[in-house]
Amino acid sequence: MTQPATRLPWNRRFRGWLRKNWLLDTAWKITVFMAGVSVMTLGAVLLVLPGPGWAMIALGLIILASEYVWAQKLLHPIRKKLRQAKEKAQDPQYRTQVRAASAAGFVLVAAAAGAYLWRYGTSLDGVRGLWPL
Repeated sequence: MTQPATRLPWNRRFRGWLRKNWLLDTAWKITVFMAGVSVMTLGAVLLVLPGPGWAMIALGLIILASEYVWAQKLLHPIRKKLRQAKEKAQDPQYRTQVRAASAAGFVLVAAAAGAYLWRYGTSLDGVRGLWPL
């Protein structure tokens, strides 16, 4: 008796259908390239402006890696670094250090806010010396 054919996920079936026609395949590759480069360009802009610049660049590489081997090779070191960061974040000693540093930072911010409120109350007199309001 023969094995039933395993059904591929919809995205692989769709991509296989596109590969059958060279015009659709070329249009798909151009679309993926334009989308990936656009997201990476936005990420480069967000490196200067406030925003998740490096995350957008990585997302653009992920989009390009869906079609291009050179993008997969560029993405490999990033995945390796992310794996190392995940392992470090799961280390109990590191987590304890991060919690202690976060608690110390919270105490410092709370002390600064308390000192400001004690000195100036709820007015902006202490801030007016920094820049004109």
